[in-house]
Amino acid sequence: MDARALRQPPALFAACLVALAVPPVLVAAGGGGEFALGPLRLGFYDLSSSVLGLVGLLLWLGRRGGNGRAETLFAWLSLAALAYVCLLVWAPPADTPAWLAMKPGRPLILGWLLLLLAVLTRSKQGVPVTRSHLPGSLAMIVALLGGVGLHRALGALDRSALAERLAVVHVPGDVADTAEPAPDLLLIVVDTLRADALANASDVPLLASLATQSVVFDRAVAPAPWTVPSMMSLMTGLYPSSFDPVGRGIDWVGGSADARPLHSAVPRLASLLSDAGYSTAGFVKNPFLTAGLGFEQGFDVYERVHGDTAEDASAGQLVNAALRWAAAMTETSAGGRRAPWFLYLHFMDPHVNYRPPPMHLSREARNYSGDVDGRASTVHAMIRADSVSPLPAEVAQLKELYAGEVRYLDAQLARLFAALESRGLVDDRTCVVFTSDHGEQFGEHGSWLHGDIHGENVRVPLMIRAHDLAPSRRNDPANLVDLLPTLARVLGVPSLRLGDGRDLLAPAAAEFSAGVHTEFGGQSRLTGPRYSLLRRSDGRMSLYDSQADPTETNDLAKQHPEIVADMLASMEAHAARPPLSLPEEASEAIELDTETLEAIGYVGG
Repeated sequence: MDARALRQPPALFAACLVALAVPPVLVAAGGGGEFALGPLRLGFYDLSSSVLGLVGLLLWLGRRGGNGRAETLFAWLSLAALAYVCLLVWAPPADTPAWLAMKPGRPLILGWLLLLLAVLTRSKQGVPVTRSHLPGSLAMIVALLGGVGLHRALGALDRSALAERLAVVHVPGDVADTAEPAPDLLLIVVDTLRADALANASDVPLLASLATQSVVFDRAVAPAPWTVPSMMSLMTGLYPSSFDPVGRGIDWVGGSADARPLHSAVPRLASLLSDAGYSTAGFVKNPFLTAGLGFEQGFDVYERVHGDTAEDASAGQLVNAALRWAAAMTETSAGGRRAPWFLYLHFMDPHVNYRPPPMHLSREARNYSGDVDGRASTVHAMIRADSVSPLPAEVAQLKELYAGEVRYLDAQLARLFAALESRGLVDDRTCVVFTSDHGEQFGEHGSWLHGDIHGENVRVPLMIRAHDLAPSRRNDPANLVDLLPTLARVLGVPSLRLGDGRDLLAPAAAEFSAGVHTEFGGQSRLTGPRYSLLRRSDGRMSLYDSQADPTETNDLAKQHPEIVADMLASMEAHAARPPLSLPEEASEAIELDTETLEAIGYVGG
C-alpha cells in the first residue's frame, strides 16, 4: 500500500478505530485493572500515553513530501508502534508476554519520540503546514475526542454495572435499626508487611497519622506465615488447624501450590456482615485470593485487580479499583439512606517483586550497580549464589527496595483516603482496620522471603480506628483470629463473636496471660506475654525473651526448661482441640500455574 493511501481520511479513521477498539477486545479474555463490565474486563493504565502516540502517528501520516518507499515503511512502523502503545495501555501486564510488560513512562516516551520525529522530519524537509494537512488534523482531533469519549462512556457503564451489583437489598439482621447508622468498615491488608517496616514515621506519614488515631497492637502476630491460611483465619476468626486440621496452614515450601477451598459452611466476615445489612465489596491483588478458594463468599462485589502484581503501579491500580467502587457507592446512595458498607482491600506491595517507582527510592538505591534489582528471579539467584553469607550490599539493596515499596504504598493510601473522604464515604465514624497477612525475611535466621516462623515473618502491624476508641498502644499478644470478636464490639454485630479469638477491647483484655498461636504445617509457635516458643517439624525447640530480645537471636531453651515445658503443654492443648464439625463437601485443591508462582517469588524462578 502506498503511503498516500494511509494519509486519506478514511484510512486514518480506520486506523484510529483499530487502535481504539481492538485492544479492549484482545484483553477481554485476560482481565484488567480498571473496568469490569460483566464478563468483560478492561484495563486502562495510561490513556495520556496512547493519546501522545496517536498524535505523533497522525502528525507523521499527515505530512507531505519525502521518498515514497521510505514513507510507506515508516507509516507501517508507526502503526506498529501505536499498536504497541495501545496494547501497553489496555492489556493487563500479568497476562501478556514479558517483553510487553508495562513499565512506567514507556508508552509516554514512545509517544513523545513519535511527536519529536514528526516535527524534526517536517523541519528537515521544509514542508510547511498547509490546507492539505487539514483532513489529517481533523481526523486526529476526532480520534482523540473519540478516545476520551470511549474512556468516559466505559467508565459510566462500569459505574452503573458496579452500582447495580452493590444495590443489593440488605435486610438488617443483628445491627439495631436506630437513628445512628452502623459504622462502615474499611479493612486494609498489606501483603508481606513486617511490623518494623513502619518504624520510621517520616517514611509513612499517612500510616503514622493513622497510628496516632488508633489502638495499635505492637505485638500482633499472624496465624500462619503465608497468605492463604492467614487470610482464611482473619476472615473466619479460626486458626488454620480449626478449618484445616490436616494441613494446619500447610507449608508451601518445595513448590507445592495446592490450596483447599474454605468450606462453604464456615462463617466468615463478609457473609456475617452481609447478613447484618452491610453492602460488601472486596478488591485484591494477590493471585492466591482469586475467586475459587472461598474468599469471595458473602461479597456483593469481589474482584482480583489485574495489572502489575507486586511492582511498579500495583498499589495505584488497586486504589483505582477502590475509587470505581466509591463512585458506584455514591451513585447508589444518592438521595437516600444507604446501607453500611464493608470494603476489603488487599495490596501486594511490598511483596516481591521489590520494584517501587524510582521516586520512592533513596539516592543510594538508585545508584546501586549490582545484579539485585528486586525481581523474584534475581532474589532467588542471589540466595542460591550467596546461601552461606550474602553480600551486605545486596541485602541492603533488597531492604531499601522493600522500604521504597512501603513508601509508595503509603502515598497511594493517602490518595485513597483523600478521595474517600472527599466523597463523604470515610469520616470519623468509619472503622478502619489496617494489618498484614505476614511479614518478610532478609536473611535473618538463615531464611528469606516468608518461609519461617520467626518474629520478622509473623509479627504484623495491627491498628483499629473507631470513633469511640481512645488512641493507645498495646503490648499484649494479639492475633489476626482476634479481629472478628473485636469487630463485634466496634460495629455492634453480635454474630461476629465466634471462632478461636478473643475481644481485644474487652475490659482487662490487656492483662491477657495466655499466648497466641502461629501454625505452619509441622511447625508451630506460641507467642506469650514475655516469651515465645518455636517448635520445628523435627521436634527442636527455641525459646526467646520477646521483651529483652525482640530480634530473637538468643535461644534460652536450655536455660529455662521449665518455661519450655509449660509453653509446650499449651501448644499440645491447642493442637488437641477437636476440629470443626462440618458436613461433607466435595472440593478440589486449587493449583496456581507455575508462571504466576514464579512471578511472586513462591518458587525459585
